[in-house]
Amino acid sequence: MLVCRDVLLAFLVITLWLPAGNGSLLAETTGLSQDKAAVTRAKLIGVWEVVKGELSQGSTLELTKEGKVKLVGKVEVKPIRAEGSYELATDDTLVLTLEERDEKRKPLFTILTLTDKSLVIKDIDGKVTEFKKR
Repeated sequence: MLVCRDVLLAFLVITLWLPAGNGSLLAETTGLSQDKAAVTRAKLIGVWEVVKGELSQGSTLELTKEGKVKLVGKVEVKPIRAEGSYELATDDTLVLTLEERDEKRKPLFTILTLTDKSLVIKDIDGKVTEFKKR
């Protein structure tokens, strides 16, 4: 029993406290990312075009590496143009701070799917919007 405990303790020390490059030894050997949020942020950067959802097709959402956001499009026939900032509250929760005219909104979205070419988000009312990367 003593040997098993010592092996377990050594494993925990190696994987949790000793850095190996950009992540832990466990992250390097399993291929897991130590910071999923950093990967999510990197994939979000760019111009996303609405494919399906409440916004009309062709509407765009631009997310920059500086944390800025620009939304241009239409809801039904009403044009929308808003700018602001964005942040990741968690690995899969996107918070936009948008200013349109003199109104400030802070909608919260759950990221359902994020690839290099596709983004699918859901708002707090359960409405899903699908984007493709331009």
